[in-house]
Amino acid sequence: MMAEGLPHAALGHIEQLLNSYRFDRHQNLALMYGAHDPGCCGHSNRTLLLTMLGHLDQAEAESAKALALSERVGHEPSVAHTCQFRAEYDVIMNRPEKAKTYLERCISLSQKYSLAAYENAADLMQGFVRVVEGDVETGVRQAEAALETLKSVPTRKFHLPIRMSIVGRTKAAAGDVEGALAIFESALDATSSTGEIWYEPETLRLKAEMLLALPEPRTSEAELCLAAAISSAQKQDAKFWELRAATVLAGLWARQGRRAEARDLLAPVFGWFTEGSDTADLKAAAALLTELR
Repeated sequence: MMAEGLPHAALGHIEQLLNSYRFDRHQNLALMYGAHDPGCCGHSNRTLLLTMLGHLDQAEAESAKALALSERVGHEPSVAHTCQFRAEYDVIMNRPEKAKTYLERCISLSQKYSLAAYENAADLMQGFVRVVEGDVETGVRQAEAALETLKSVPTRKFHLPIRMSIVGRTKAAAGDVEGALAIFESALDATSSTGEIWYEPETLRLKAEMLLALPEPRTSEAELCLAAAISSAQKQDAKFWELRAATVLAGLWARQGRRAEARDLLAPVFGWFTEGSDTADLKAAAALLTELR
């Protein structure tokens, strides 16, 4: 349901799982289903759902619960799985320095227990972190190789669009705007082919940012992408995705002298938020609205 862009319905099912989960009775389920603890998985997925819905403080607390439970369960593949999800959450929140530690632990445990799928996803994200840290050539090569491995295994299509988008972000961080743009376009194709649309607004926003970063910006196309991102986010009630796309579009309109339109677009979605005031995204939106007064 999350993949299908139905976050509220997905949350309902996860809450049923977590309400039924009992550590003393269910911790052994990790040995039977999916090689990871269902409680850890529930908290980790709830983190991503709360993030996209805009409940940012709750998402942070939920991720902490997932990590704490994984340590309590003491099942190291579950720890690896939870660290992978935590790293993905930190990458989404533009905190690569925090993702780094979780990726290292995930990769170490994945190698120890031959957890190829977890290692593959973590390896891809680690490439992004390396580029941000300045190891550009190695990081790009690592992320690209991990994506090719992921795409070659039919059973690893879960979260394919976001993982492709992370490779696009890797190329963008390396200064390869056209390469990043091509990856984001491919990620949107994967969104259509897999039906996994929960991250579609973000991929559209990222594509728009690359269109604007070209030597000859394709402004009209970028504006259409941002409008599509906002529409997709609104259909999912994904307030955080909507805020990010609205901030970019409002910034574009402000530079074009369309200040009233920019303010009218951004102010309502920013005003909805009651959590996450210390995040970079809320601060950026607030700063832009101050400029637009």
